[in-house]
Amino acid sequence: MIKQIIIVAVGVICFALLWTYYKWGFVKSNVKKTIINKTDRTISSKTKTLDLSQMPIATYSASTKNKNNLELLFSIAGLLNTTGRFNEFSVTLNVDTVWQKSNINVSINASSIYTNNKMRDESLVSDDFFDTKKYPEIKFVSDSITLGDTSLIAHGKLELMGKINTLNFPFIYYGNTKNNIGQFVYVFEGQFDFDRTKYGMLHETGVGDMVHVSFYVDLMENKYAKSMR
Repeated sequence: MIKQIIIVAVGVICFALLWTYYKWGFVKSNVKKTIINKTDRTISSKTKTLDLSQMPIATYSASTKNKNNLELLFSIAGLLNTTGRFNEFSVTLNVDTVWQKSNINVSINASSIYTNNKMRDESLVSDDFFDTKKYPEIKFVSDSITLGDTSLIAHGKLELMGKINTLNFPFIYYGNTKNNIGQFVYVFEGQFDFDRTKYGMLHETGVGDMVHVSFYVDLMENKYAKSMR
C-alpha cells in the first residue's frame, strides 16, 4: 500500500513538473538563416573570419518593422530556465573608410519582450524588471570594431533601464549574397553574456543574474548611402 502511494505521489509530482514546464513557455529560434557560398568568401589571414574591409562604404540596416530577416534571442538560467526574444528592434551598421572605425547601433523596444508566457511577460515589463513605462528603449552603440582570435569584436555601451555600461561582444560576418528578389544581404551572427544586476535588476533566488543573448541579422545597404571604396 505504501509503495502504491509513493508511486502515485511520484506520478503526480512528475505531471505537475511537466505541466509547469509546459505552462512556463519556451521560445526557440525560427529565423531562416541565409546560406553563403564559402568559395565567395575572402577570409582574414589572422582570424580566419571575414572583416568589414570587403564591404562597400555605406550604411546598412535591418528592422523587424520592415519584416527583414533578423532575430534577437535571450535565455536566463534558473529554477526554470527562461527563454525569449524581442519582437521589435532595429540594427544599423555604418561602414567607415577605416573599417575599424565603423559603428553599430541597435535599438530595442523593451515592451516587445516575448517569452511565450503572458503572465511572465507582464511581470518582465513591470517595474520589477524592465520597467518599460519609464525605460521604453534598450540601446547599444559601438565606437569601434576590432579583430579577435576567432571573430570580430564590437566595443561600445549598452543602455538598459537608465544605466549605461561598457559592453564588448564577438560577432561573425559571414559574407554577402543575393536574396530572392536580387538584393544583396550581408549576414551577421553573434552571442554574448551580461549581468542584468549591473543595470538595476535585483538578484532573486531561483533566477540567474547572467543573461545569454544571441542574434542573427541580414543587413541591407541603404539606397541613400551608397559609396564604393
